[in-house]
Amino acid sequence: MSTFVRLLGFLRPYRAGAAWSLVLAAFAMGATVAIPWLTGRAIDAVTRGDRGDLHMLAGAIVLAALVRIALSVARRLVAGRVSLAVELDLRNRFAMVKGAWDENLRGVAFPSLGDGTAEQKIERLELALVDEMRARATPESAEQVADAMWGLVHNRDDGDPVKQRVTQHHEELARLSHRGLR
Repeated sequence: MSTFVRLLGFLRPYRAGAAWSLVLAAFAMGATVAIPWLTGRAIDAVTRGDRGDLHMLAGAIVLAALVRIALSVARRLVAGRVSLAVELDLRNRFAMVKGAWDENLRGVAFPSLGDGTAEQKIERLELALVDEMRARATPESAEQVADAMWGLVHNRDDGDPVKQRVTQHHEELARLSHRGLR
């Protein structure tokens, strides 16, 4: 469940698309449920010998099926767009952390990503990056290190674990840089 909740964080920028996907899915389910209900009513019309109702219900069944197909296709298109956007966000996040690693930690081996979801691996990598940057900071480089860390997390929610770690490191880097000024 915690993985699901964490993955919902990736949907935050795509709330409208995710909401539309849910709405379309709900209406598609309504159309799906309507088909057997209408079929039952058509069987009742056959039993009564009511050809007028039967023709109308047959048309309604076809219409419900077409509506269901249209809603399902629309939902898949919307959900597909959201999914691709989330994937692109993950790739960009990985590219940012890889670029920051190469720029700020030259000569330090890139760590193994280990097991877990893509989001978990990237988060562990980001935490390793900011921890290693903090560990290597000197009074002279503290401000530059703090700026580089902030560049990774400035647009994230305050509850983001990497942003929280960067905030903690910022306080330490501020004290470190003040020691260098004395």
